[in-house]
Amino acid sequence: MTGAHGSQDVGPVLAADVGRTTCRVARFDDGHRTRSLADAGGWSLADPAGVDGVSEVLLRATAGLLEEHETPAAIGVGTTGAAQDAAAGRALAERLQRRMPTTDVVIASDVVTAHVGGLAGAPGVLTIAGTGAVALAVTPAGTSHVVDGAGWLLGDAGAGSSIGRAGLAAAMRWLDGRLGGSEALAEAARSRFGPLARLPSTMHAEPRPARTLASFAPEVATAARAGDVVAAGIFADAVRELLETTRAAAAVMGDVEPLLVTFAGGLFDLDDLVAEPLAAAVTRELPRAMLHEPVGDAIDGAHRLVVDGPGLHDRLVHRSPATGRGTRPITDRSGVTAPGAPEPEES
Repeated sequence: MTGAHGSQDVGPVLAADVGRTTCRVARFDDGHRTRSLADAGGWSLADPAGVDGVSEVLLRATAGLLEEHETPAAIGVGTTGAAQDAAAGRALAERLQRRMPTTDVVIASDVVTAHVGGLAGAPGVLTIAGTGAVALAVTPAGTSHVVDGAGWLLGDAGAGSSIGRAGLAAAMRWLDGRLGGSEALAEAARSRFGPLARLPSTMHAEPRPARTLASFAPEVATAARAGDVVAAGIFADAVRELLETTRAAAAVMGDVEPLLVTFAGGLFDLDDLVAEPLAAAVTRELPRAMLHEPVGDAIDGAHRLVVDGPGLHDRLVHRSPATGRGTRPITDRSGVTAPGAPEPEES
């Protein structure tokens, strides 16, 4: 394929978003996403066998996007655990290149690729809330600050796991007759998990507690929308926590104008309970903030890290140039610009 500057690339560009739940991969030809698929995830680079697990998932998933004997020009990967274990990121790049020696490999945390995709490579703040919660701020100078993302036991304040845990705790409080209990949430918990007396042992035996806790968040949302005061309070607390996470990230941005802020993650699908009240709170508490919809997702971010080359986020990225071909650059540019940036001039 031919890139934006007229050079001939040796194959498509692949981009991946690897999480503990799913592995999403996409193929880009001439800057356009042409094919996508999802496979089971379940791995983090921070796991003891994380490099083996992530590479196996990636190779299996990307094989479905390539024709027989076809090799990608590059692959960009955003994966959980990359921020915690840089050595594992390098090992993953080496593992992928042993299988694809003519392929440039770019490895970053999935939070970084979501930031690059959501803000189209521009500086600003991204707050993610799904099973977990984390915010990343990147300044115009390329310095960065991560807030929360500490996991369900010590952090992830305002996330789905936090909401689900609070909902189940309210069910147990109702069973005990303590203040702060909710009969509606007790009934929902009993319907989902069985007798409440067994709920503690059930939760402590869960191999993936964060996912299980987060799976109860929709029940808390249903109760809140039905007028349950306790459930509504749980979501109000979650919004306050996400506001504080966003505020702490924005604090490192200095006097940047405009202060770009965007949100991502499944929790923001709850417009009335999360997205709308948080947007209102951010506008009120951070008057310099310019809120907007994400320009793209983590897949777009992984692709942009490949085709844009070194830039604003490069301190957060591991790049491994192909060993089996020359230094010809990847030029499969998408042409998507950051919010508020001038449109590129026609050549």
